[in-house]
Parts: sequence; structure tokens; C-alpha cells
Amino acid sequence: MGSQPASRRGGARRGRRLRFRCLTALFGHAGIEWDITTCTDEELAELAQWIKAYRRLRGLLHSGRMVRVDHPDPAAYVYGVVGDDHAVFAYAQLASAAADGPVRLRLPGLVPGARYAVAVCPELPPPVRQGVPWRPRGTLTGAALAAHGLAAPMLTPGDGYVLELRRRDPQ
Repeated sequence: MGSQPASRRGGARRGRRLRFRCLTALFGHAGIEWDITTCTDEELAELAQWIKAYRRLRGLLHSGRMVRVDHPDPAAYVYGVVGDDHAVFAYAQLASAAADGPVRLRLPGLVPGARYAVAVCPELPPPVRQGVPWRPRGTLTGAALAAHGLAAPMLTPGDGYVLELRRRDPQ
């Protein structure tokens, strides 16, 4: 299925931040539905980073196993693609959060006994909370990520992020 960031000037629901439009398009057969000659320098730089991320992750995105996460917040959508030693998950906050505080972000589908290094996708900007970019770091087992997850930030509607997990133990 095709998915692409488009200009925020046309069509329904296209008023979302470019970061949000790019992260949701990352998991499809990506393209750009936009006359990029009308982009600002900032938009062009952000699109270039999204293209870089897509090119780097394309093999995993199109050959890994799709995982849809049962997240406790019905206003959030969490999904990912898991490969043998690499996984990518997206968190998209579609509307105001149902909970009063952050909920744990569980990431299923990984090898339970394997250890995974967790980071925000380097090409895509992380969410900013209280002026500080949220950048989870650490190494956790697949079992811990599935059962307990990560302490994730609360986001405003139309915000999100992409996490990368790299297997750190020998297979």
C-alpha cells in the first residue's frame, strides 16, 4: 500500500505536523505527494531525513513480521515490524490521551530471552517534553519489553515517534 506525506494545505486531516505524517508513512510503500518546490527549507530538511530513514530501514520494513500492539490508550496507535535482529516500532497519538498520566509502552513480538538496545530512530526527531528531547536508552530483554515495556512520554494529538531495537546478544 502506498503511503506518503503530503502538503498540509490540502485534503482532510493534513494539518498534522510533518514529523507525524512522515512517521505514519514510514511503514508503507513510501512516496511524496507534494510539490516539494513549495516546501520551506525546514520541510525539505525533514523530508530528506525521512527519506534517509526509509532507505535505511526499507529491507526490514518490507520483509519483517508486522506487529500490532494492544495499547491501553484507545487514542494511540502502536505498531511495528520485527526482524531477526532488528525491530522498528511507531507510536502515534491520534487524539487526546484517555489516561491522566503516561502508560507503559509494551513492545511484543521480540525473542523473549534476547537483549535489545532501544533508541529513537536517529533520522526522525524525537518528541520534546518540557523542552527536552525524549531519548530512551538502555538494553532490555524481549520478555521485559513485552511484559513491562518502557516509560513513555505523554504526547499531544498528532505527535509520535519511531523506536529502533537492535538485538545485542549472539543468535
